[in-house]
Amino acid sequence: MKHHGVWAILVAIQLLAGNARAVDKLQADLIPQTLLRARSDASIPVEVRFRWTGAHILEGCLEVELREENRVLEHYRSGDMALTTGEQTFRMLLPPAVEPFSDGQVEAHLKFVAAHDIYDLDYSILTMPVASERSLAVGWCGARTGSDTQESGLAQSLQFERFAPSQDDSQRQLLMTSLVRLAPEDLPLQPLAYTAFDVMVLSAEGLTAAREGQLHALARWVKGGGSVCVFVGGNLQPQHLAFLNELDESSAGGPTFLADASGNLLPGHEKISCLYSGLGRSVIVNGNAAPDPAVWRRAAAFLWKFRNDQAQAIADLGHWDTKIMEDEYGRPLSQSSSFQDQMTYGASSEQSASFGQELMDQLMPRNVKLIPFGALVGMLTLFLLMIGPVDYFVLGWLGRRRFTWVLFPATSVAFMIATVVMANHYLGWHDQRRSLIVVDLDRDGTALRWNRYELIFAARDKQAVTEVKDALWVALQHRDYLGGDTFRDSGPAAYEGVVPVNFRTSEPIRQWQPKLNRIFSFEPPPVPLLPDWPAVEKAWPNLPAIRADISRNQSFTGEVCVISGTNAVTVDPQSENILHRSMLKQLCVSHSSGFFSLVSQISPTGGQNYEDVRGLDPRSSDSVLAIVTQTGDDIIVYRRFFHGN
Repeated sequence: MKHHGVWAILVAIQLLAGNARAVDKLQADLIPQTLLRARSDASIPVEVRFRWTGAHILEGCLEVELREENRVLEHYRSGDMALTTGEQTFRMLLPPAVEPFSDGQVEAHLKFVAAHDIYDLDYSILTMPVASERSLAVGWCGARTGSDTQESGLAQSLQFERFAPSQDDSQRQLLMTSLVRLAPEDLPLQPLAYTAFDVMVLSAEGLTAAREGQLHALARWVKGGGSVCVFVGGNLQPQHLAFLNELDESSAGGPTFLADASGNLLPGHEKISCLYSGLGRSVIVNGNAAPDPAVWRRAAAFLWKFRNDQAQAIADLGHWDTKIMEDEYGRPLSQSSSFQDQMTYGASSEQSASFGQELMDQLMPRNVKLIPFGALVGMLTLFLLMIGPVDYFVLGWLGRRRFTWVLFPATSVAFMIATVVMANHYLGWHDQRRSLIVVDLDRDGTALRWNRYELIFAARDKQAVTEVKDALWVALQHRDYLGGDTFRDSGPAAYEGVVPVNFRTSEPIRQWQPKLNRIFSFEPPPVPLLPDWPAVEKAWPNLPAIRADISRNQSFTGEVCVISGTNAVTVDPQSENILHRSMLKQLCVSHSSGFFSLVSQISPTGGQNYEDVRGLDPRSSDSVLAIVTQTGDDIIVYRRFFHGN
C-alpha cells in the first residue's frame, strides 16, 4: 500500500506539472505595416503581437527566418525581450532581405528563444516584390482614420502608377504603390526607419500631433534624400516652424516660415511650395483646401523626383511620355522588346551588378596577384622530376629503392606546403579590407548621409562579424564566384540585435573570394569632414580656388572635379587620378534607362543596390562637386549637389 501511495503522489505531481506547462502558452503574429507589398530593396517595418498566458515574465529573444519554400532569404534574431502576461506588441525593422525569385508570398517562421526553452511559433506571411517587380511605398500620417474623402483622394493621386499613360495598362501593372497609414505616435524617432518609404505625407493634424524628436528624424531623412509632403494648418508651435524652416534650403537669410500668435502661417506663402531640402524634396501645402489638380500633379512629380522632361510631360499631358524613355542600349523604350523587363527592379539590379563588379575591381588589394603560369608549370615540372627520374636513379644509385614509399609521400607533402606558401605569397597571408566611402555634404559642410562600400579579401575561410550602430548593413552579393558562369549560393548574412540602432551581423567568407558589403547611415561619418567649407561654397564653381581653400589649413592631395548634368567631367589641372572617371560618373549620374528614364533619384533604401546613391539628372542643369581623396587603403568621395546654374 505504501508503494501505491508513492506512485499516486508522483503521478499527481507529473499531471500538475503537465497542466502548468499546458497553461503557459505563447502565440505570436508578425504583421507588416505595408499591407500590399514591402518596398523594393528596403527595410521591412513590422509589428510582432505576442500573447503569453504564463504567470511569470518570459525573457528571451525572437528569431525570424524569411523563406521562399526551402530557400532562406533572411535570418534575424532580435534583442532581449521581456513578455508579461497578456498581449504585447513590439515594433521592429527587419533588414533588407534577398528578393524572392518567383513567389512574393514569403513565409516568416518565428521562434522565441528563452533561457531554458524554445517556443516554435506559427509562421506568418509577408508579401514581398519578386526580382522582376518594383514596389514603392507612401507613408501617410494623419490623426484621422483616413476615411475623409478628400484625404483619400489625395493619397490615391500620389500613387506612382497613376502617372502612366492610360492607354497602356501593362505599364501600370509593372509598378505598384502601397499606402501605409500611420498615426502620429507611430512616426519613427530614427531617420533610418523611413527608408521603408519613398514618400512621406504629413496631414495638418499629423503635423501638429507629431513630437519634436519625430519631426527632427523625418527632416534628417528628407535632407538625406527622402521626399515629404506637409499640409500646414493652424496651431503651429515652435517645433513645427523649426521643422518647416529646416526643410527650406533657400532660407539662408533667416527663417522663411513664421506664424502669428494664433499659430497660423503669416501671409506671403504660395498655396504649394516645392523646395529642395539637401538631397531630398519637400512640398509644403498651405491651408486645408484641396489644391488645384494641375498644380498638385506638378508637385507630385516633384516629390517622386521625375526627370525634368518627364515632369514637364506630366504637367502638360497628365502622364509620363514613353517616347522619350530609353532602354539600356539607348533605344526608345517603347520600341524595345524588353519593355517590361526594363521597367522593373530586376533590370536595375543587373545594371547595378556591373557597377558592383567595377567597384570590386577598383577596391581589390594592389598586392594581390594571380600565381604566374610559369611558376605553376615550374612547380609541376619539378614535382614530376622528383617523383620520377630522381626517385628512380638516385635511390637506385644508393641501392635504396625500397625507400620509394617514404620519399614519394614526403615529396608530395613538401610540394603541397610549397604550393600553399606560394599561393599565400601572391594572394596574401592576412585579411585585407579596402573601402569606398561616399559622404554627401550640406551647404554648411555637415554630412547629410554617408555610404561605405567595404571589400573584404580573407586569407582563410571565416565567419566575419561586424558591429553596427545607427546604420544599415547589407551584403551586396550573397553568392560565391566559382569561375566562368558558375556561382554558389552562400546564403544570407545573419543579423542579431536591434536594427538599426545596435546590432551585429555574421556572414561566411571563403578564402580569397572577395566580399563586398555596404553600410549606410545619417550619423556623422567615420572620416573627418573638410575644413572651412563656407569658403568652398563661396568659391563655387572655380575649381582652382576650391582646391586652394581646401589646402589652406592642411595639404590636400586628390581630385577636385565637377560632374554636370550633361555627363561631362571637369577636373582641376592639379588633380591626381584616384578614382576611375567612369566610376565617378556612375556614382553621381543616374543612368538613362528603364525606371531611371522616369526618375533621376530614389529615396534612400540602404539596401543591396546602388540605385539610391546616384541623384544627378543627366537632362538638367544640375551639377555635383566631387572631392576625392585617399586615406590609407580607403578612397573617400565628398559630394555636394547643386541645383540649377
